[in-house]
Amino acid sequence: NEPEGVNQVESYRKWINTTAKYIKSLDKNHLVSIGSEGNTPSTKTVQISFGP
Repeated sequence: NEPEGVNQVESYRKWINTTAKYIKSLDKNHLVSIGSEGNTPSTKTVQISFGP
């Protein structure tokens, strides 16, 4: 199951950044993805934009 940051956007962003940095520290060439469903229409969905 993919993570969802619907009600706690800042905590979600922090968790993603912390986890991605940890994975990259183990293997700088490792592809890291959050498994987001993308722009799935839902009344509970909050759009979160991350920089490049």
